Amino acid sequence: MSLCVRYIEDCRIREDFLTFIPIYDASGKGLVHTIMHEIDKLGLKRENLVGQGYDGASSMSGIYNGVQKNICNLVPHALYVHCAAHSLNLAISKSCDIPEIRNCIGSISTITSFFRKSPISLLRFKELYLPITNTLRELEHHHNLETSQHAFQLSKTITSSSFVILLYVTEKLFVITLSLCKSLQKINVDLSECCAYVNNCVQVINSIRENSEEEFHKLFLEETIFT
Repeated sequence: MSLCVRYIEDCRIREDFLTFIPIYDASGKGLVHTIMHEIDKLGLKRENLVGQGYDGASSMSGIYNGVQKNICNLVPHALYVHCAAHSLNLAISKSCDIPEIRNCIGSISTITSFFRKSPISLLRFKELYLPITNTLRELEHHHNLETSQHAFQLSKTITSSSFVILLYVTEKLFVITLSLCKSLQKINVDLSECCAYVNNCVQVINSIRENSEEEFHKLFLEETIFT
């Protein structure tokens, strides 16, 4: 486990890594014992602990036996905050359960594995779309039957209008949420700034929803030009 502290120094927010801690007991109480022992060993004062932040794993965030609850029992004013960037990631992951989006991203992952190169992100995939489709068409005539069939299947998938439109939709939303994710992970960001970033992101997405016909028309035109 990595132990980091976030604090104010000369009116500036700082975030520093302190140490790695070996874990032998992964239960809520076991983790708390390890964390508090390390804090005491480093000479940090418990009364200065006013907040604690982790992901949403039950061992960390559990309201009865999680780390945050057990630390609150020892230091009542240590407010638990779920990692904002992790919450965003969970929300995006949930939205990717939509069958069409899941299939689109699955196809991109399959193509990445097929070429066996460094990972191709969604944005990079769009940039490389034409070279990839051209390469797949060439590989359709490969002497190896398995390679030829696989290339043909992938080519048919990613050249369909529905796939390209979904690629544009997903990219548009991921660009918005990627910017938010980077903002939430800034070292000097505070809670009010986080809320402002989230609200701005929500407003942008709501604006897209409210003007869905116009937005889809733009996407359709882009898809037509793109293909």
